[in-house]
Amino acid sequence: TMNFSFVDVNPKDGGKAMAVSRVLEEEASSSKKKVVETLAMGDDYNDLDMLQTVDYPCCPGNSIDVVKEAVMAKGGFVSRLKGHHATIDILNHLLAREEQRNKKSTRKL
Repeated sequence: TMNFSFVDVNPKDGGKAMAVSRVLEEEASSSKKKVVETLAMGDDYNDLDMLQTVDYPCCPGNSIDVVKEAVMAKGGFVSRLKGHHATIDILNHLLAREEQRNKKSTRKL
């Protein structure tokens, strides 16, 4: 059995949440289009702040429990698949979700 220890070193005002915020700020200042909804995928402690920052957090089934709980608490999506296979599952879920939204908005017209 291998036991790995990881250390995630970030600047005081850094981290994944800050990176997401900065990308959105840049996008807003350089584009006439407004970002409507944000999504992120993560699976470990170093992803928690990012997942709590976005509108729709997602994670693979083999994520640590704290991440799964944070995703579910925010109404996100926890894939039943693991690793990279979960990415495809999450994208398929989002496409189906968007299709449902479009059907609902079409019915209102």
